[in-house]
Amino acid sequence: MNKRVCFFPGVRDKRLLEMVNWYKNDIQILKDLGCDVKIATYLSEILPNFDLYFSWWATTSIYPLIKAQLSRKSIIVVIGGSEVVHLDKEPTAAAYPNKPWYVRKAIKYCVKHATMIACISESIKKEVDSLGAKKSRVVYLGIDTKLYKPNPSKPKDIVFTVSHFTENHIQRKRLFEIIEAAEIILSDFPELKFVIAGAKTTAKTKIKERIKDAGLERYFLLLEGISEAEKIEYYQRSLVYLQPTLHEAFGVSNAEAMSCGIPVVSSKVAAVPEVVGDCGLYADPFDARDIANKVLILLRNDELRKNLGHRARDRIKRHLSYNKRRETMREVIHSL
Repeated sequence: MNKRVCFFPGVRDKRLLEMVNWYKNDIQILKDLGCDVKIATYLSEILPNFDLYFSWWATTSIYPLIKAQLSRKSIIVVIGGSEVVHLDKEPTAAAYPNKPWYVRKAIKYCVKHATMIACISESIKKEVDSLGAKKSRVVYLGIDTKLYKPNPSKPKDIVFTVSHFTENHIQRKRLFEIIEAAEIILSDFPELKFVIAGAKTTAKTKIKERIKDAGLERYFLLLEGISEAEKIEYYQRSLVYLQPTLHEAFGVSNAEAMSCGIPVVSSKVAAVPEVVGDCGLYADPFDARDIANKVLILLRNDELRKNLGHRARDRIKRHLSYNKRRETMREVIHSL
């Protein structure tokens, strides 16, 4: 392609560009496509002499958008967070209606004036289009299936969940409901362990207290700040990946687990069915008993569990892989 591309991730800590797969993958995709990529994490680094601007998030993309307009160049904005969710789906400060008025204006301006909005799911595309997007396209996130892969040699002995220990995630990822469901599941499978992994926060204390009140300390392992390699190992050790969520713009953890050949129990909300399809089971995120019953179906039926795991891996390889995102992004850039 031979384009000079300014990549603006909307974060200042450059370490995140290696730690967060969606940034890392998109930088590599642009390089794979023959682009000369320059990373800008500060506004002063968004210079006017690029052929294309590539930015993440509707909130912070206002800065490279203005630079692109002044330079009369194209800009691709990747949108995939709660910032554009304006219906009653995401009851957090991150949702569009809960933003300050000036942030909402910046989001709307970005959505309306970007050359192309790359939406990470159909669910997000609907939200973006309702905010006035002129040109949008679904470009699903891609999982590195060579990295996230099954490992038959690993013992399968846990139910795994990835969730930060924040107030928002406790509510949205239904961590208290998972603890309630575990009480029911453990009555039939007392050797099972539940592992929850996420970033370190003070809200973790609430989870520990709830686990202690239920008398389940020896059945739960709460992990903070694990490496990607450690996370993959826990996926590979999982009998079931459990994420009864209230909303997902995509659901990266579901997709990573599926790529490792693990069946998912999640919720039929937002973008989750786009990712999981018929390769997992859906539970009511407000009903701990229903969550437990869906997990028990998989634990009691080895053939079903393995069949769903195989189909899940195949689904990611066919539709949601790194290569698929690269080819779709190639089409997007060519269309400009």
